[in-house]
Amino acid sequence: MVAIVVDASLLVEYLMRSEVGQNLTGVIRDPEVRLHAPTLCDIEVASSLRRLLLRRETTLVRVGEALSDLLDMPLQRHRHESLLGRVISLRKNFSANDATYVALAELLGAPFLTTDQALARAVEAHTDVPLLIAG
Repeated sequence: MVAIVVDASLLVEYLMRSEVGQNLTGVIRDPEVRLHAPTLCDIEVASSLRRLLLRRETTLVRVGEALSDLLDMPLQRHRHESLLGRVISLRKNFSANDATYVALAELLGAPFLTTDQALARAVEAHTDVPLLIAG
């Protein structure tokens, strides 16, 4: 079983079935892959879906479907308490939210999969975390 840490940007692309998201289906549904994320990801996904709603780029029905799909995903969520010290130590190069994903990837010794290009550049520049970039 291969562990991969995924972030909210990637989950939103997948849940909203964007072109990028559709290309991720193989990885996300692969029975040999175990997806991991901090519990923070659920709030970040909800925030992104809210933003799409406010911009009228999607419907409330579609957001409801996406949230249901999120809760049904085989995603192992991790509490943040054990990550807080590392989050603070990454403060110069990452927001607290982004650092939470990086810290989890470090803790698990797992690659990090994101669609956020700026975050990917920061991970490459400031950590040894293996990076998988979707997009």
